[in-house]
Amino acid sequence: MLEIIKGVLNPLRAGARLLRSKAITFNFPPTSPLTKSFRGRQLYNPETCRNCSLCDRVCPNKAIEMVEREKDGEKVLQPQIDFRKCCFCGLCADICPTGSLQLTNFPFLLTMKDEMLVYSPEKLAEVPELEHPKEPKIKNIVSWARSRSLWVLFFFTGCCFIEAVPWLSSGFDMERFGLLMAHSPRHADVLIVGGYVTVKTAKRIMYLYQQMPQPKWVISLGNCPMTGGTYWDSYNTIKRIDEYIPVDIWIAGCPPRPESIGVAIVHAIHAIQNGYTGKKEEVGSQKEMKVPKIEQEIFTNEEQIFIPFGPQHGASGNFHLGLNTVGETVKEALVYPGYLHRGFEKLMEYRTWLQNIMIVQRICVLDGAPYELGYSEVVEKLAGIEIPRRAKYLRVIQAELSRIQSHLLNIGLVSGASGLEAIPRIAWGDREKILLLLERLTGGRVY
Repeated sequence: MLEIIKGVLNPLRAGARLLRSKAITFNFPPTSPLTKSFRGRQLYNPETCRNCSLCDRVCPNKAIEMVEREKDGEKVLQPQIDFRKCCFCGLCADICPTGSLQLTNFPFLLTMKDEMLVYSPEKLAEVPELEHPKEPKIKNIVSWARSRSLWVLFFFTGCCFIEAVPWLSSGFDMERFGLLMAHSPRHADVLIVGGYVTVKTAKRIMYLYQQMPQPKWVISLGNCPMTGGTYWDSYNTIKRIDEYIPVDIWIAGCPPRPESIGVAIVHAIHAIQNGYTGKKEEVGSQKEMKVPKIEQEIFTNEEQIFIPFGPQHGASGNFHLGLNTVGETVKEALVYPGYLHRGFEKLMEYRTWLQNIMIVQRICVLDGAPYELGYSEVVEKLAGIEIPRRAKYLRVIQAELSRIQSHLLNIGLVSGASGLEAIPRIAWGDREKILLLLERLTGGRVY
């Protein structure tokens, strides 16, 4: 009986302690917890490298290229990493027979020129350090005021949404930088594009960019808008967002940590207060985009109205319906699919089972752990592999932590959509505690 009472009281006590605790807010420059196990930028040791090219062959995103260098008077092949493609899965470090390629916990990879994200063997051998740019002089009062009052419009389709959300929470608190979330492109200064971009969504991104007033800036978040990322060989994703709209800042990662967004914002603030007004407005494509045109239905009945719902509106996301209505009654809903289609089933046909894990876990951006765990168990069963009991316990812990963070994320989303602005900030702030535990367990906050 006593055990039953304790079982009821313990969760209540834990909830009471949580309510008494203050909301998390990290200082800036970044002081948020960063575990030693976090999978960040690679560090290369050319002295111990066997030049075997195993890292190149195992990379699922083709981010590693072996380039010719001279060592002890002989020509050898050494790894060069394109961080516009790297998903930081760690397979390259796992397979390296000498440990010459190791993952550090350094997460900051951003630049205004994306070609700077290609690291030669010499640059990979340098120990990474975060260098904050010196604050430039203020050009005039208009530039200073503009830099401190940026209204941000988000366009997310996938995983990068998960790591941008913390900036709306108490953990990172974007409002202390003067940033506000814009609910319309006509009121926005900054467009952040994150996640994979399909042919259909590329058109919507161009529409949004065109509606933004000058001056305006674009931040590309994650590897998918840069090179296609994990979906670099998908038939339905575009590979370069800057073929459609200009990009001012590139942030590498899959997905990048929230701290990287903060560093990018500081770079943007410094540039804008110094008079930078963004790149020349150019909208279009170097390639023909074969997207079927959606025609509005013409009704003979004057009472009927056709209403397009989504997909670029903030309330709908990438969800597109054509609604036939009479008064306030929806008589018919026409579905227009294809905005988020990546074709991952086809992509998994010619990858190894290890490489496929990088795709499987990204099928569900909100809670990827059950997907990768389920896939791993199927592969183990087919191969006749019996995993240790301890590993089973750790998998259950990972799945439960992932489930909890997913619930906190959705509580914030539903509350925000209902007009309860305080709840997302608190729920997503507390979610940081769960993500820290996941990072210590797996080396990644989400995947």
